[in-house]
Amino acid sequence: MPPKDAPPFQDELMKVAEALRSKGGIECRSGVLGGERVELFRAKDFVRWVQAHPEKCAPAATGAGKPLEGVELAKNLGQQLLRRRLALQVDRLNKKPMPGGKRLVKFPRKLTLLPPEQASTFAEEGFLVWLYERPTSAWTYVWTALIPLVVLGACMFPLAPNWMKVGVFYLSAGLLMFLLGMLLLRGVVAAVTWIASGRTLWLLPTILAEDVPIRQLLKPLVSFEGPSEGSSKWANHPLTRAGVAVAMGAVLYVLHSHSPGTAAITTEAGRYKDDLMDWLGLQRDGYERIGNGSAAANATAAAASAGNATAETAGPEEAAAWGADEEDVAADAAALDEDGGEDGQGFTSVSTRSTALRPCLPQSHTRNRMIPPGHVAGIRAPVAAGDTSHKEKLLRCEPYDACDPELVDDRIKCRKLLHQLNTALPYDDGAGRAAVLQDLLGSYDKEAPPWIEPPFFCDFGYNIHLGSNFYCNFNCVFLDCGPIRIGDRVLLGPAVQLYPVGHDIDPAARSGVHGLEHAKPIVIGDDVWIGGGAIVMQGITIGTGSTVAAGAVVTKDVEPYTVVAGSPARLIRRLPRPDGDKPGTASATLTAATDGTTGGGVASRGHNGAAGSQ
Repeated sequence: MPPKDAPPFQDELMKVAEALRSKGGIECRSGVLGGERVELFRAKDFVRWVQAHPEKCAPAATGAGKPLEGVELAKNLGQQLLRRRLALQVDRLNKKPMPGGKRLVKFPRKLTLLPPEQASTFAEEGFLVWLYERPTSAWTYVWTALIPLVVLGACMFPLAPNWMKVGVFYLSAGLLMFLLGMLLLRGVVAAVTWIASGRTLWLLPTILAEDVPIRQLLKPLVSFEGPSEGSSKWANHPLTRAGVAVAMGAVLYVLHSHSPGTAAITTEAGRYKDDLMDWLGLQRDGYERIGNGSAAANATAAAASAGNATAETAGPEEAAAWGADEEDVAADAAALDEDGGEDGQGFTSVSTRSTALRPCLPQSHTRNRMIPPGHVAGIRAPVAAGDTSHKEKLLRCEPYDACDPELVDDRIKCRKLLHQLNTALPYDDGAGRAAVLQDLLGSYDKEAPPWIEPPFFCDFGYNIHLGSNFYCNFNCVFLDCGPIRIGDRVLLGPAVQLYPVGHDIDPAARSGVHGLEHAKPIVIGDDVWIGGGAIVMQGITIGTGSTVAAGAVVTKDVEPYTVVAGSPARLIRRLPRPDGDKPGTASATLTAATDGTTGGGVASRGHNGAAGSQ
């Protein structure tokens, strides 16, 4: 700003400068000079503006001794701007047209200083940048106040409603795919046209230019670029282009021959999408798998309501039968406690590891008094003759009542076998342990029987189907309310937990231990290693040759020959496949495991056809 005691003509010059930079003045653009952002204008625009507004500019002219007008007046004012250091004359940094253009851009983005002798003389064809700062505008304060609000809004994005998160996700993904697709198409067209004709056809040639304003990024749409001057004759020779074509074809062939199948690509894309959904905190299939999901919740709630209605409408005979069943189950439980061993520990002590390991008794007592059937949420009358039993529902992975007397009896038998395996039998009694496993498990390879380190815990046993050379370390838990099928040469570390069973996420439908449970199979392929403390959720398939790190929580299917870790488990690395094993071929192993087939002689036990039907 000029000093207060400046001559009158200096005040007039500042008025001209303010008029030039205000609305109705000359066109100004932003540029970069020496790493700093500046505001520039063209000298020719300045001359035209002065010629169009002589009444505003004439009072600021000085040193001529006579009135000035037109170009002379503009040169006089321009020289004063330079001398007063209100403006600085500069030049464009890039002095060649952009790719696809025949002329230089109107306003360059990058600027450079002129030699002192040129910078001190006003030139009509040059560029000038303003050196003085204008008074702060009210809009500056408005935008400054909005910046913290924008930052706060970005920080609160995890709390945004789901529809907003989904919208941002798909908008960002769509924009990214559009940009990448456009660049890929641009590169393919350029390569094909150069190989075919020696000239390059560029789509949107200025799209990647740094010194082109945003308004000019789409101009021109298409341009042809020939061989550059001074280049070697081989740079554009037909043999060179043919060699490049052969090299590109070879690269594409190698990529195609080693690329995964469509199913693998689709699966991986779904995983990436799920990971992003996890990061955004959206409710999706992954959470539904952990907590059952709305469809299963509705089905379970409906079944629970139907069961309650049946119990409430039961007559005296049905109620008496129900009470008799309760007495039988209570007697079995008492006998189970008596068989706990000399150490005084009953089988119910095992239940401290999981509520599903506890013998589930129908609730018949509340505060030491009898409650009629149907008066307690979740109590259902016995299954009528001819209807599907809850055990059959369990074997078909349908919602079932875990407190059904038949299932309670199966769990009691399982606890007795587990007591023999974990406590009663000597560790070196191989024959006795083999006999217990044959009675306990659904099926296993008799020629290469499994080795299970005690203690081992499961719900029923007959839903467990093991391949050859299976090894299970200490304290593993198999909640086999749903099928658990494990392939050959599988290793489990200590405290591995397999959870095919789940409960409803709706508290009313869940109804404590009295609501319907549901199960989905767990399938583990051949040559899998699961580290200690890992948890596998219901409905999971772990592919052949994969490794699950210790402590991982597996909530999604694991691809063959991969390593996963973390909670929830995520892909860490891919492992080399054996010769001849390509993506997609490992599904045969999983199919065999799902069908319950294993190599060699298979030892199995029948539970009303349970093992055979599964």
